[in-house]
Amino acid sequence: MYRRLLCSIVLVAIAHVATIEAQSYEDKRCKCICPSIKTVDNTTLEGTDRMLIIDNVPPNKCNCDGVILPRIAGKIKGKGQEICPRCDCKYENRNTTIIKDDTAVTVGNGQDMHVRDNNVLNRVGHQQDKWKRQVREQRRNIYDRHTMLN
Repeated sequence: MYRRLLCSIVLVAIAHVATIEAQSYEDKRCKCICPSIKTVDNTTLEGTDRMLIIDNVPPNKCNCDGVILPRIAGKIKGKGQEICPRCDCKYENRNTTIIKDDTAVTVGNGQDMHVRDNNVLNRVGHQQDKWKRQVREQRRNIYDRHTMLN
């Protein structure tokens, strides 16, 4: 049990060092959700399609002009001001180090639970074997020796 705990601590330490050396690009991101381009083109196809665009931009450029329009400018042909009010852009700042550490601790605890479950199953299996031995002994007494139990 202590070995598994030590392994969990080592995994957490390694994950922490790895994230310090190379920060993930997803720690800070701009996430924009916009309606489909079909709504701007006034096509007859109605749908609930939405565009999800995630980009790595500074917080002051996390808006339709900084994220959406550069990507779809050719598709909407100058109708950018019609789609921008319908877009919802949010700047997210996450700490993936904490997420990775929590995952490592959860996995470590799950392994401990597995050991405990095996102990319970071993006890049940032992009781089953004991019961089977008693049944065999009773059958031997009744059929082979022709004696009855008291």
